[in-house]
Amino acid sequence: MGAKTRVVVIGGGFAGLETLFCLRHRLGDGVDLSLVSNDKNFVFRPDTIYVPFGADPKRFVVPLSRILADMRIEFLYDRARAIDCQNGVVALREKEVRYDYLVVASGASVLADEVPGLAEHATSLWTVGGMLKLRRGYERLIEDARRGARRKLLFLLPRHNLCASPLYEMILLTDTWLRSRQAREPVELTLATYEDNLIEAFGRPFDALIRERFAQRGVAVHAGVVVSEVEPDRCCFTNGERLDFDMLVSFPPHVVPKPFEGMPNDERGYVRVLRDSRRVVGQDRVFAAGDAAAHPVKRAYLALLQADAAAEHIAAEIEGRAPTMSFENASMTLLEAIKRTTFDRGTSKPEHRSPANQGGTFPDRIEVGVSPLWRAGTRAVGLHLPWRLGPGEPFHTRLGSLGRGSEPPESNTENP
Repeated sequence: MGAKTRVVVIGGGFAGLETLFCLRHRLGDGVDLSLVSNDKNFVFRPDTIYVPFGADPKRFVVPLSRILADMRIEFLYDRARAIDCQNGVVALREKEVRYDYLVVASGASVLADEVPGLAEHATSLWTVGGMLKLRRGYERLIEDARRGARRKLLFLLPRHNLCASPLYEMILLTDTWLRSRQAREPVELTLATYEDNLIEAFGRPFDALIRERFAQRGVAVHAGVVVSEVEPDRCCFTNGERLDFDMLVSFPPHVVPKPFEGMPNDERGYVRVLRDSRRVVGQDRVFAAGDAAAHPVKRAYLALLQADAAAEHIAAEIEGRAPTMSFENASMTLLEAIKRTTFDRGTSKPEHRSPANQGGTFPDRIEVGVSPLWRAGTRAVGLHLPWRLGPGEPFHTRLGSLGRGSEPPESNTENP
């Protein structure tokens, strides 16, 4: 009997864990699984939006060692320095790891320094530390409002940010929170975004809904403006417009800060992949999923779909069969506003291109709505997904479709 096939995954976020869990459930102990991560913990980032409003950030952190042990997945707490695709080797800091299949799920980061002054004068939504800083800023905002002082709170979305919805969600949450404390009237809320259509990757119907909601809540919108520089108390834009602020909240541009050499990376460092399988272009046994892979939108939901597809194509090759599932470019957005939630779901065909400057896609079908009922759905998702971590269950319920359905054709088309 030959040695077991070894699959190595780089990155312990949504895409990395979903890939590992799907493979373990599909192949059982017939495959050796290893995770390489330079972080000891998994952070459930979507729920960190509640931190500025009093939530304990420790609630959203789970040790990776606890997750992986019961699933018999080797945990290599280390940093992947290089990938040798020709010899099937990942170089860590002090040793090498061999693989039969590799999944790059190392994620992306944000680069505030890409906009002069942004790092110095804005609070970022990217990290838990940034959310705690925002909490302190909001506490001062309440104190000022209760003294009768008027304040300008500006939310800024620069170019190259590929996950706009958390900033929109923070605006809705902030508005509701200020109203609950009788402090909304003296605070001026403004959004400045490079997008021509609000959350434009998900289509114009969503743009109209969000504009209506912002108008109802008294949120001023400046769309299609590209920030060029941030000064201590105002933002400057390429069209000559300037917006003053007392407090600036931003989601900086996305980028892969240290892409792996030898990978087919695009100009932002994202790994180019084949659309259906998430297989890395030019590589037979290397896949990329999640934020590390080239895709015009960065969201946990899309990372799970990409991981499901990569895991299914790897499992199919190991079992010597045709894959029964491929990546479907679908969107799902739940914008939390404490008392009610805005819901959006759509699917897109890859040939339907968006005029969005990040190269997104407009959905062929889109459902939007606002209801207190979606509030319960949002909280259920926040409780359900972390709960599945304990027994090593795949996050995405679509696991039930693995191994069933019609056989899709293999696509040689690059992302999306």
